[in-house]
Amino acid sequence: MHALSLLALLLPLAAGNKHYQCDCMSWTAGPGQNWIHDATLSHYVCFQYYGKDGVWNANQGLCVAKPGFKFDGQSWENNCKDAISGYYPVVTDDYNNELLDKTKKIVAGAATGWCPDKLE
Repeated sequence: MHALSLLALLLPLAAGNKHYQCDCMSWTAGPGQNWIHDATLSHYVCFQYYGKDGVWNANQGLCVAKPGFKFDGQSWENNCKDAISGYYPVVTDDYNNELLDKTKKIVAGAATGWCPDKLE
């Protein structure tokens, strides 16, 4: 019940608005589990869905919109939710190119989007 209450509070933060930065939160069922800001899932969504419009900021753990672009909160959240059945860490190769490490599939029990800056 606690996780569902938190989810109800978080949904309005992302849904239906435009944002300069977003991340994903995930939750996995089990003793001692809770909602976490999931940098691996967030980086995956940023890379997979927003490669031309967003840049991953590892220091902040957020996907940051490139100039002239704003994230739609509902679309971001939907992408976080869609990815939980299987997503991959984003790694950097020897030439500084980002790619997915398809040897390490990750799953989560639930996810939501979180965008701390509401613009519209």
